[in-house]
Amino acid sequence: MSDIEIKRGYEILPDNSVKFGIRIINSSDFAISDVEVLLDYTESLFNLEGNKIQKLGNIPPTIVRTAKFILKPLGCVHKENVGATVLYKDHKWEKHVESMRPKEVHCVCPFLKEMSITRSKFLELSSTDNSIEAGINFEGVTVDQLTTFLMQTCTNRLYKVEGYSIEGGKILYLASESIGEKAYYLLTAIIKENEGLTQVMLRAVSDKSYGLNGFMNEITADLRHIVNTVQSAHEIGIIRKEQVINIIDSIVQRTIFNGSGEGAASVNINRSTVIRTKFGVDEDRMIKKQNEKEITNMDDSEVYEYLIEIARNRCNEQNVELDLSSKVGRNKLCEQKIIVTYGDIVKNYTGRTNDIEYISKLWGKNGILNKINKKTIKYDIPILLSALVINQNDFLPSDQFFETWLPNTKDEDKLSTWIKELEKIWQYYCK
Repeated sequence: MSDIEIKRGYEILPDNSVKFGIRIINSSDFAISDVEVLLDYTESLFNLEGNKIQKLGNIPPTIVRTAKFILKPLGCVHKENVGATVLYKDHKWEKHVESMRPKEVHCVCPFLKEMSITRSKFLELSSTDNSIEAGINFEGVTVDQLTTFLMQTCTNRLYKVEGYSIEGGKILYLASESIGEKAYYLLTAIIKENEGLTQVMLRAVSDKSYGLNGFMNEITADLRHIVNTVQSAHEIGIIRKEQVINIIDSIVQRTIFNGSGEGAASVNINRSTVIRTKFGVDEDRMIKKQNEKEITNMDDSEVYEYLIEIARNRCNEQNVELDLSSKVGRNKLCEQKIIVTYGDIVKNYTGRTNDIEYISKLWGKNGILNKINKKTIKYDIPILLSALVINQNDFLPSDQFFETWLPNTKDEDKLSTWIKELEKIWQYYCK
């Protein structure tokens, strides 16, 4: 039996680079030493920042170390395997070589053509779960100029479904399809003046999740390039993702309700925080200081990712027996973030654990937690992720959880049934 466990994963960065992580877990009872990770990738498809060999040194029992690599795709990448070899010495100073199971990497820049659809069809397709957002602040360029630049970026690639004015800005709906595959890529763009800056907020939607980052990165890179040709214009910084989501949702919902752009006139985006990418004498003007933590919309996908992080907290404590049978034990596990309360989730968005308005969005037939369970079932993931969420009274799942997802559970069996569901989650994410 091997002394180590190897886990791997990746994320696409804003510049379309791939951040690839390889986690090494010492599952033995002794320290291992001279741990090295040798990345195996196709050099004709990626440039690697730094060395392909990372030295992690010594790893004590049950401790985790992660090697991180930055790969820059030289083009579109789809279903490309990235592997690795791990070398180490055990407590007897014997050398070992372990091969990591390859991980498929997708970093696609889809080849697009215009897709002519109606506004109603655009809004229908925009309801898909696969979406990403981005926001950029510019200075020295007007709303009309940026609108023109964005349309130049999209020429012959995205069809203009609709475009109209809102107070201080414009909104555009653009649609395209990928050449060679049955996939659509939609873009909602809001361009608005705010306190001397011109803001571009974008939401990309597709029925193919693997191409979204490449699609968004290509649009933003081309837009930045065109803006940089204007002598007076320059980028100030990016807008927080949470704020982009909040602003787009607010404006789009109002315009859908009213059937035109007029309903968006009262949307206030003065509190959209800038994440600075450049600094100078005017840096204080770039950021609007806040006296209290902002409230942001809870996003289904972000709650989903948060719960996955909570699930993985157990991975580092797999050899520790958990006390789930007593209220005191469950409370302790909450403090360790092995399980979480409704209030813990809400605190990430409001800074308060007792915000009833936000807590109510988590549960209910159409609540976020039910949507997350439906999502895992849709993708054949055999778990109920919301089992990680408990109330603050007895630190157990709500009655609604059992009624909705485990309806035949007897009262005397609820505790044991719940524990089994937790074990399924930990087994899935810690494998």
